[in-house]
Amino acid sequence: MSETTPQRNAFAKIYSQLSIRKKLVVLIAGVAGFVTVLAMLLSFFIELNLFKTRLLEEYQATARMTAGNLDAAIIFNDQRDASDVLSVLSVQSYIESAGVYLDDGTVFTSYTNEELELPPSIPPLDVETGFSDGKILIKEPIFDSGVLIAHLVLKASQGELNAFKFAHSTLFVSLLVGAIATAILLAKRLGSHVSRPVIELAETARRITEFQDVSSRQKRISEDETGQLVDAFNEMLEQIEKRSIALVQAKETAEASNRAKDDFLSVISHELRTPLNPIIGYVEILLRNASSENDRKQLSLVKQYAEHLQNLIDRVIDFSRFERGSILVNSEPVNYKRLCQNVLSLLDQQAQTKGLQLLCHHQHSPQELVETNTLRTDRIKLQQIVLNLVSNALKFTESGSITLTTILSKEEGAPHKLRIEVEDTGIGIAPGDRDTVFKPFSQIDSSLTRQYSGMGLGLAITQRIVQVLGGTIDFESETDKGTTFWLEIPVSPTDEIDPDPSIAPSVPEPDPEQEAKILLVDDQLVNLELGESLLTSCGHQVVCARSGADAIKYVQSESFDLIILDIKMPRMNGYETAKEIRKLESDSERTPIIALTAHVTTRGNEQCLEAGMDDLLSKPFNTERLNQITNKWLNRSQTN
Repeated sequence: MSETTPQRNAFAKIYSQLSIRKKLVVLIAGVAGFVTVLAMLLSFFIELNLFKTRLLEEYQATARMTAGNLDAAIIFNDQRDASDVLSVLSVQSYIESAGVYLDDGTVFTSYTNEELELPPSIPPLDVETGFSDGKILIKEPIFDSGVLIAHLVLKASQGELNAFKFAHSTLFVSLLVGAIATAILLAKRLGSHVSRPVIELAETARRITEFQDVSSRQKRISEDETGQLVDAFNEMLEQIEKRSIALVQAKETAEASNRAKDDFLSVISHELRTPLNPIIGYVEILLRNASSENDRKQLSLVKQYAEHLQNLIDRVIDFSRFERGSILVNSEPVNYKRLCQNVLSLLDQQAQTKGLQLLCHHQHSPQELVETNTLRTDRIKLQQIVLNLVSNALKFTESGSITLTTILSKEEGAPHKLRIEVEDTGIGIAPGDRDTVFKPFSQIDSSLTRQYSGMGLGLAITQRIVQVLGGTIDFESETDKGTTFWLEIPVSPTDEIDPDPSIAPSVPEPDPEQEAKILLVDDQLVNLELGESLLTSCGHQVVCARSGADAIKYVQSESFDLIILDIKMPRMNGYETAKEIRKLESDSERTPIIALTAHVTTRGNEQCLEAGMDDLLSKPFNTERLNQITNKWLNRSQTN
């Protein structure tokens, strides 16, 4: 049993690897061979039994005839005459010996075939007619007037029977070989006929897979089951073609919808950022000039909520980028401990206002990693993760503390992991609200939205950033006791240096004695007045232009140290204006151009650089950002 099973499995494996045509040949040849063997074996055994019966009857007739001639010799006790009668048996070469036994069992006379190499023995009296020990034995009684006087016993070889078996076996093998050969020949032709539709069907399927052409159809060449298979295959292709067309249309619709959404967000972003720019700018100017504490308090509130609105717009844009999958990871050396401390320093004033403690702990496993401070990861995204989590904790915590914990670990056979935990003592999250935490534009309770404000995008964006970095994020929480958000991301320790911005050389201020001449181009008067006021307060000479054409005229007639150019202007936009300005310049004289735009898309940034601009200042901006970017390019121009 145990030996048969592996052989059967091997045969089944070999059979399963055959083509349909070869399987048909094997099956038909096997069946034909089995039926032929069965039929011929049955025929052989029937003919063998008939031949044995006939052979026995022939020898019995010979014995009967011989016994009839022996009665007189026995009566007269003439042994010589009896021997002469037995000698007639020599005409049958297969008779080996014979003996005449009287009724008292004595041998009266005998006969042996002298042509045999070994003289045969006389058969005994106590035998029965039939086949025994490879011989044919015949026992015939001899009567005189109805009285038994003797017995004649003949012994013959089975040569005739063996000759019959050999002849029929040869015929059997010849017929079997012929039948199997004929079956194989017919099976090949039949197999080709049966397998042809299947082979053509497979070829069509391969061609469709290779060329992605589902418009092909298989021709039906028979009315049997293979024809039904071809019909089903063609119907399947038709359904696939319809679905492919529907998918293409759905894809085009989705792409058009995404483009429309991007365009909508871009327009909304521009239209919201543009009025925010003078609001924030003029509030800063008013704050510097405010004399009473009450005025400063009110203006500070206006600035705070304007900046809050700006942050909300930025989050919507960020979420849209994640939805499109247009976020790339920029791997760089990052001192993660200093980054965490900087985030806490940024939010420290807000925490103090609420009476909260901000704590920070760093852990390592194994302890040898304690000296590792710099990791390769995306600085901006890591900072945004920590900032979002700590800001979220600040929002929902009224008393107690917020603890930021980092754990740098390394397991054998696995990359380094950085785990960040932000634990608060806030309101907590109920188990039933768990599924809504990372959903965009949602909060666990509508009443919380009114109480704590926000759009519900911070954690959704954080989750997507963590996923982009190849990590996981989750949380544990208990209602009215607090929440701990945690995340793990893969990192790589590095010996590269991450410069500390707090001790980096600051951008030198422009020489007060060397007044910078700046061309400010914007189609909106309020932005021109704001920009002129901010730049003039820094000691620069400002020339204002309200269109691209006016800006080109000024460039043709005057020279400038810096050009600040709005992108969205009627008739000639900022891209076209920058290209025309670059055409007017020589290779040795190139004036830095800073794009002023409310568009914050990656494509918008690329278009600015393609148009020949050097940098980009996004709206709304404050005095600090304006000074930083102008000083950067003015000092670079002075160095050149």
